[in-house]
Amino acid sequence: MAEKNARNSRSSAEKLLELIEQLELTPLQKNILRDRWLDQVNYMSREARSTKKRYTNFRIFIIIGSAIVATLVSLNTQASVFPEWAKYALTIVTVVISLMVTIASGIDQFFKFGDTWRHNRRFSELLKIEGWEFVNLIGPYSKFTTHNLAFAKFSENVETILRADVDEFMKQSSTDKSEPASAATDDQTDQPTPIIAQPPLPKPVPIPLPGAQNVVAPKVIPPVVTPAAASPTPPKPIPAPQPTTTTPQTPRVIPPVNNPDGK
Repeated sequence: MAEKNARNSRSSAEKLLELIEQLELTPLQKNILRDRWLDQVNYMSREARSTKKRYTNFRIFIIIGSAIVATLVSLNTQASVFPEWAKYALTIVTVVISLMVTIASGIDQFFKFGDTWRHNRRFSELLKIEGWEFVNLIGPYSKFTTHNLAFAKFSENVETILRADVDEFMKQSSTDKSEPASAATDDQTDQPTPIIAQPPLPKPVPIPLPGAQNVVAPKVIPPVVTPAAASPTPPKPIPAPQPTTTTPQTPRVIPPVNNPDGK
């Protein structure tokens, strides 16, 4: 199968080379067409076939291995009917196949054979379509009468496709690196933030310094806070003298003394 694909690839490359030689182009333009356009078409086609084969093999192995592991696990639940050596062998086989399936799945996800295959196949077909439109002078080249006049437009379109190829590859690489962090951030934002009671801080414990066991720490005398100077109390007001009312005394009347002698 590989030899057949290689033979078909070589025949396609040879046909394209023969087609390039028949175009009305200068030798420099033909060299650019071979080294830039045809070389990229062959490279992307070859990489697309290779990655498709790897992707298919890994996916088939993962599917079959997963089915076998599920069957072995169901047999392990009924291992009481088997002898001891069969139980041990069944356990070992289950563990080994499970490990192989896990490793194959991890490799497939890490290298992304499926995405790489589709990426290379897509841009390979875009380059082929652009080349056939240039050869037949159709599409964006229908307004040109010769291939020599349309070559500048063709070169510009090819470089645009290759630039888009590089940009998409780099964008995919940067997206793969940021996916775990963004997923973790999304999970944290979706979940409510738990309220955790903070325990009281422990009191600091003095750490004795080496060779300072007998050193007594000086007592810290708190500063004496002197009260602010008291403001002088205002003198009490002297009550005003109350006017005294004197009652006039009635003169005492002394009665006359009767003298018997008439004196």
